[in-house]
Amino acid sequence: MTKCLLCGQRSPIKNSHIVPALFVRRLKRGTPVKSLRDSNNVTRPVQDGWKGPFYCRRCESLFSGWERHFATQLYDPYLRDESMSVVIDTALVLFLLSVHFRYIEYAKERNKGLPPSNGTLEALLSRLRAALLKEEIAAEVYLYVTPLKPMTTLTQLPPGCNTYFFEVIDGYVFEWKLPSGESVWISYVKVPALMFFLATRSLSDICRKPDILDPYETRVDSRFDPTLPASIVLMETVLDRVRQAAESIQVSYAQMPDSQIESIISQIQSDPDYKKSRAHKSYLLDLELVKKMKCGSR
Repeated sequence: MTKCLLCGQRSPIKNSHIVPALFVRRLKRGTPVKSLRDSNNVTRPVQDGWKGPFYCRRCESLFSGWERHFATQLYDPYLRDESMSVVIDTALVLFLLSVHFRYIEYAKERNKGLPPSNGTLEALLSRLRAALLKEEIAAEVYLYVTPLKPMTTLTQLPPGCNTYFFEVIDGYVFEWKLPSGESVWISYVKVPALMFFLATRSLSDICRKPDILDPYETRVDSRFDPTLPASIVLMETVLDRVRQAAESIQVSYAQMPDSQIESIISQIQSDPDYKKSRAHKSYLLDLELVKKMKCGSR
């Protein structure tokens, strides 16, 4: 019998979602296309998120409680009203820690190109595991919640960026080497309309702030103060990842004949409330950007 990756017990193991299923459900519900995008091949629609035999029923129930809290207190109101008021409490922080713990373990198990860590990544996982099992905010990391805004004009990001922002579930774990020689582990998980970051040190003094982002930061340790969200920024490494994914999507869109583009637009606009749907922010906006780009190149 396989050990649970969180509690270590040899209990029956479930086929667990790595990124919570709540995001997959809302992805399918938010568009007439009824699919999501594979982050390893962003032009290919898929029907479910990453899964694997990793966690026992007890640990899954822990995750589920924090997920419900996040969905009702932050995510669903944000999707509905397109505004975010972050009240940082213990359940929200445990949810965020659990998302990063699950993704880092998945990246390790699936050999997602993680560099050798000399034990530093394992030490981070140990701190996250202890915090989750004790249900205490004592992981000594920095967490960031970054709401994403639709791009309506041709800017530094190519057409395809909206589909990436609102249709793709993605993740990335890397060690960032600073000019000072210091190393920072970064876990990046992107879900529809939000980016989550975990860092082993504050990023506020070493990253510039792109116009597309308006994030929040919280320090997670014994001195945690739930009343002080702070502005934070995003590293160029992740913007490069966004650009690459958007360019792949753009190539796919640009190869579509105009008749196919008009057919997709017509399908989405057949819903009277389409402007409230995620498809309006992703497919329609990107297709409009592609049309602008084609006109500009003539």
